[in-house]
Amino acid sequence: MAFTGRNAEGSALFLGQPGQLTRAISQGAPTSNGPLTYLSNGRPSLASDGSAAIEGASRERAMILGVRAGEPFVVVSEGDRVKGEHRLSGLADPTEINSGRLFVEAADENQRNGAYSFSFSAHGDLGGAMLLSREIEVFPSSLTLAPTGRYTFLSLSRQGNRGSAATPVVSDDATSL
Repeated sequence: MAFTGRNAEGSALFLGQPGQLTRAISQGAPTSNGPLTYLSNGRPSLASDGSAAIEGASRERAMILGVRAGEPFVVVSEGDRVKGEHRLSGLADPTEINSGRLFVEAADENQRNGAYSFSFSAHGDLGGAMLLSREIEVFPSSLTLAPTGRYTFLSLSRQGNRGSAATPVVSDDATSL
């Protein structure tokens, strides 16, 4: 179970089993981006091993935080560059953690919303980060995952080209998405 709670001291992420919840991270906690000043009220993503991911911020810089074995770590932050191509300017609540990967929607410097996958590790290595949606812009809050790791999202077309949503995209493993 994972959820955020708020009291007079601020927000906190709670993890555990019913009756055995622990406070995993709270506002004010240190991160590699500085002290945690915000935790999203959105739904945290919970992995099968009990680790979790949640959107947060340090001052004005949004980030996705992971918590594994009680230890918080930054997965990705606004301003990070993915594969030298896209600088992230906005992050949504994490969608899911699956097979060691974190799936999340994020906007780039051109305010194009995309579906991204990041390694869910405490190393902060963006070398394995992937823009899953490629040239197709993702309609906000539409990214979903199947237990197999396959993903879907709704297309957002700013050009009125209805055909672009039906264009097959071949994934890195040569299967059609």
